[in-house]
Amino acid sequence: MNDPREELLRHRVLEYQALDDDWNELATLARSDSRVWERLAEGLRDEGALKRRLEGVFSRADRVEVPAFVPPRRSPVLLISGWAAALLLGALWLFSQWSPPETTPLAEPLAAGSLSQTVEELPAMMIETVPAEDGNGYDVLYLRQTLERVRVNGVYQLARDEHGQPAPTLTRWSLESSTERM
Repeated sequence: MNDPREELLRHRVLEYQALDDDWNELATLARSDSRVWERLAEGLRDEGALKRRLEGVFSRADRVEVPAFVPPRRSPVLLISGWAAALLLGALWLFSQWSPPETTPLAEPLAAGSLSQTVEELPAMMIETVPAEDGNGYDVLYLRQTLERVRVNGVYQLARDEHGQPAPTLTRWSLESSTERM
């Protein structure tokens, strides 16, 4: 079995990468084992024989002209259509994630025209004042709000079920709970 250090040094010599320190170390190894120089000579002889045999193959290979690779030109229309398709897919995915807004608890009873009881009229809020077109006074636009109560059998709003699909859900709702969500 050969010394791994000797094999490394022989490899460096055969690859023409040996430095002065490598040669000195190889000489030191040869003092203790006279066959070091013989093994190095065998390696050099084998390398020379291999080069001579492959010289004809390499010379033929060197004469072969390989055309340079030129990547195919792509049409700008194809490039743009690819990006357009990606944009379309992204938009489709985005809209598939959208769900309709939740209904307010009073939307159904008020739409059905059920009777409600006025609890309180809130202070009016002035929105806009403009001089009247005929010159007599001002036109005032204001918002008047009323607080009303209505009795319903159940209040439903849209939520997502375990599959992520919109589904009506019976819920308790108050002004305090809706402002906490904001």
